[in-house]
Amino acid sequence: MSAPTQNITLDMGRRTESRKVVYLGQGDSNGTTLMVSLTDGGRPYDVSGMTVMLTISVCGEMFTFDGTANGNMAQFQIDESTLGDVNGRFRGAYVSISDETFTTSSQRFDVEVLPSFKPKEPTEEPSDETS
Repeated sequence: MSAPTQNITLDMGRRTESRKVVYLGQGDSNGTTLMVSLTDGGRPYDVSGMTVMLTISVCGEMFTFDGTANGNMAQFQIDESTLGDVNGRFRGAYVSISDETFTTSSQRFDVEVLPSFKPKEPTEEPSDETS
């Protein structure tokens, strides 16, 4: 089964009319493909040949994912199982862009990790029986 794909447009000027949200599934091991269209004041922002990285902060821990860049598009494969056993909305995710001479970052967005559809494994209750 292929990974679900989500698309988001982020502006390098970091101006936004509304907070953008990317949805991930708690513990999903097949992951999510995130396609990011980068703009600067509404015009395409070319990231060809640059290093792109996605950073997500979950409960104070930073997770980074390397991406690929082509034109004004950056693509990331997110393995949600690496984010741990948490769910909820986390603020301040961003894409960083760098080459040999500079580093910059995109407008911030939220990541919402939806609860797992899998039931939790039952824990064994201590037995009242004595040997």
